Amino acid sequence: MALYREIVTKAVIGKGKKYFKNNYNLLAEHNANTILGCWVINHKFKGTVVGDKVVIDGNFDINIWYSYDEDKKTGVATKNISYTETVNVKTKTGTSIEGSDIIVRALKQPSCSNVKIKDDVIDFDIEKELGIEVVNDAKVKIAIEDDEDPWDTIDDDIEEVDKKIDDSDILRFQIATEDENYTKINEYHEEDFESMCGYDAFKYLSSYHFVEPAWCYVIRKNYYIENKFSFKKGVYHEDFGLIPYVIYKARKVKSIDFIGYYYIQRNGSIMNNNDYKKTVKKAFDMIEQYKTMRLFAKNINRKNNLDDYFLSYISNSVIVKARELKKDEKKVYINELKKLNVFDGVLVNTRIRRFKKYLMKHNLNLYLKVVRWWKYQL
Repeated sequence: MALYREIVTKAVIGKGKKYFKNNYNLLAEHNANTILGCWVINHKFKGTVVGDKVVIDGNFDINIWYSYDEDKKTGVATKNISYTETVNVKTKTGTSIEGSDIIVRALKQPSCSNVKIKDDVIDFDIEKELGIEVVNDAKVKIAIEDDEDPWDTIDDDIEEVDKKIDDSDILRFQIATEDENYTKINEYHEEDFESMCGYDAFKYLSSYHFVEPAWCYVIRKNYYIENKFSFKKGVYHEDFGLIPYVIYKARKVKSIDFIGYYYIQRNGSIMNNNDYKKTVKKAFDMIEQYKTMRLFAKNINRKNNLDDYFLSYISNSVIVKARELKKDEKKVYINELKKLNVFDGVLVNTRIRRFKKYLMKHNLNLYLKVVRWWKYQL
C-alpha cells in the first residue's frame, strides 16, 4: 500500500474568461467624411486583487484612418485609451483569492467595430476577451512508492564500436523494441560477423526474419548515391522494395554486436494500427514492391544460383503477407500472386521446402496457419 505525503506548492486555484464590449469616441483633427479603416496596437494590461474581486487595468492605442475635404484627403486619428475591468473569479476550493497572484491573458486582442461618424465625432466599439488565472499556495497529496525507478545501463563502449567500423558499404547492428513508456519489450541479437560480400551476407541474414527493415543498417553514403538507390514514395513496406537488393549488391557487409536502434512501438502507429483499410493497402503495396524486387533479381550476378535464392526470399515474404487479410481481400490477393507466378519462385531443394510449396499452391490458408510454427526456411 502506497504512503502519502502532503506538499505545498504554487498552483492555479481558479480561472475564468470574460468578453468585453465598450463604446468610445474621439475627435479627429479634420471633419471626417468616410472611415477607411481602424486598428488597435500596444495593448498592455495587469491584474490585481481588490477585496474578493480581480481588477484589470489596461490601455491601448486606437488608430482610425479617415478621409476628409470631400474625400480628397486622408488622415489618421489616434488616441490612447485606458480601461478598468472588474471580474469575479471563483476558486476551485471556494477559498478567498486575497493575497493571490493574478495572471491575465488576452484571449482575443482588442478589435475595432461599428465605427461611425456622429456630429464630427468618430464613435466606435472595442471588443476584447480576457482570461484570468488566480495563483496561490495549494496543498497537494502525493503517493510515495517503495520501489524506485530502475537504473539504466550507461553504455561507455561507443569507442569500441568505432574501432569495429571499417570500409564496408553496409554496417548492420542489433535492435531492441520498447513500448511508449520506454520499457524494453525484446532484444533481437543475431551473430555478428566480419566483412563479407553482399550475396553471402544476404544469405546469412535471410536465415533470420529481419532482413529488410532499413533501421537495422547504416549504409555508406557514396555507395548509396553511386548506385542511385531510392525508396519508392507513397507506399508501405518501401524498405522491402529496396534494402534486400542494397545488401545483395554491396561489396562488403559487416554486422556488429551493438544495439544501435531502439524501436518504439506506439499504439496507433503505422505498424500497430487496427485500421483494416491500411492493412489491405499494406498487403497490396507489398505486391508492388515484389514486382520491383523481381526486376532486381534479374540483374544479380549468378553465383551458386543465389539469384534463385533471392527470388525465393521475396516470394516467401509476399506470400505470408496474405495471412493479415480477411476472406474476400485474401481471395483477390492470392489471385494476384497466381497471376504473377509468385509460387513458382519458391525454392524446393529440400524435402520440407517441397512440402511447403505444395501447401502454398493447394491449400494456402492451411500453410498460413502453420507457417508461424516453422523455422523460416527458404
